[in-house]
This record gives sequence, structure tokens and C-alpha cells, in this order.
Amino acid sequence: MIFSENFLMAIRPNNLNVVAPDSTAVRATLWRTFFDCRCRHEVLFKATTEKDLWTQLVNLVPDALEQLARSQDLLDRALSERASLMLGSSDDDFSLREQAFGDRTKIFYEKVMKHLHARQATKTPTRLRRAGKSERAAFWEYRVLVTAPHLMGRQAIVVRVFPSPYSDTSWTLRVRMPANSEAETQANQAALRAAIDELTQDGFTIEDVTSFTEIEL
Repeated sequence: MIFSENFLMAIRPNNLNVVAPDSTAVRATLWRTFFDCRCRHEVLFKATTEKDLWTQLVNLVPDALEQLARSQDLLDRALSERASLMLGSSDDDFSLREQAFGDRTKIFYEKVMKHLHARQATKTPTRLRRAGKSERAAFWEYRVLVTAPHLMGRQAIVVRVFPSPYSDTSWTLRVRMPANSEAETQANQAALRAAIDELTQDGFTIEDVTSFTEIEL
């Protein structure tokens, strides 16, 4: 693979542009719960799953993935590789890859919680979600209410991660919390630095993984 598996699991298709055999422009767009593929104003097909989107798009435009792979847009090229991986895998195998990606994102959340000495303040299970459901590239995040010895009452925390396009050990990590006082904020930042130090010892690199790309998170 050219792109890291984490990156392929993190991105999603939307606003795909290819050229059909008759030289007409074809565009596939995500509309909340389904994909809509059009040529000019004519609806060519609709798909309710990503795999169905790729299957129908390749049936309509046989070299669609090759066109995306030749694009100057990094996300187009990566989506071509994601599509090839999805179409070449069983549903169970691809689901296991996605589950493994989710397990890796949880490492960062757990390290932050550990060094904040924080505990979840609700019984609702903490779930991983995409910050921008319609975006091709978006942070993956955990949102939770926590308590900690240095915090005043319950605080909302958002731990966001995004993987490098090329390295499975490099990630962007961001944490959002209220800045109620200078002492509290400095303690939170010290905890984050300690979490990053431990992640580094575990073999991860925390950096701005979207530098020198057109990706905006």
C-alpha cells in the first residue's frame, strides 16, 4: 500500500469526480444517508453503502479507480486505494480493519485520561465518532464528561486524533477542554505533555500530519 492503513480507515468518499467512457463528467456525492451519482443533472444511481457506491461506480466507469489514482488530489489517490482494498476484501475482513483502527485511536484517549487523572462522570459508554460526517477527512474524536482532582466540578473533554497519510505510527492529537483558570489550564497542558511523552516511548510520533497537504481538519 502507498498510504498507511490507518489513513485509509480514517477517510470517507465524497465529491468524487471521474470521466465516463463517453467523455461526460460523473460526480458522486454523499447526501446524509446515501450516495448520489450524477451526470449533469441526471441521476445515474444511488447507493446506501460505501461498497455499493464503489461497485456501481466501477461498473459505470471501469477505470474510475485508475482516474482517481492519477489525480493531483491526495485524498482522491487515497480513496482509490481504500476502494481497491474494500472491493478486494470480504465485509468481515474490512470490518476487522476498521475495528482495529478504532482500537488504535482509543490508545490516545486512554493516555490523556490517565495523565489528567480523570474519571468519566457519566455511565454512558464513550464512543468513537467522526467530527465531520460529510467531510472526506475529519478528526476522529471521543467526547466525555470527566472529573479530576485539579478540576472544578465536571468538565467536558474532547480528544481528537487523525493519522498520517504515510506512517502508521504518526498521528495528530488535539484535546479541547474549558480553560477555567490559568492554574487549571497549565495543569491540563502538563498532563497532555506527559501523555505525549508516554506515547512517544510507546513508538508513536505526535505531529501535524497534514502539513504539506491540502487536507484541512
